[in-house]
Amino acid sequence: GKQPNNGGGFVSQGPLSDRAGGDSDQSTIVGSAVIDLSYPIESTEPKLPHSSPSTQVFKRDNILLAWAEEHVRHPYPSNEEKLELSKQSGFSVRKVGTWFVNWRRRRWRKS
Repeated sequence: GKQPNNGGGFVSQGPLSDRAGGDSDQSTIVGSAVIDLSYPIESTEPKLPHSSPSTQVFKRDNILLAWAEEHVRHPYPSNEEKLELSKQSGFSVRKVGTWFVNWRRRRWRKS
């Protein structure tokens, strides 16, 4: 059935085969949008094989940390370097940039 939501519209849950042209029992209508609730939500970042999630992040961080230590006098990667580090680590380019901002704030000691 339809239930009011906080946005002033209605949220309808349940089978949509006769209403929205879909045949999924795991869909919902929010306003005029149909959302497939059965579609898995996964990270777009590639996973490193045979490791726990914390080990994967640790390995990714090591790639960025190695670069930072090699460039300790000027740890500001160019856009091209961020793109390459992104490919090597599996992080997005934006996340690589954020990692360096945080690293410089928290750990970098200017020499």
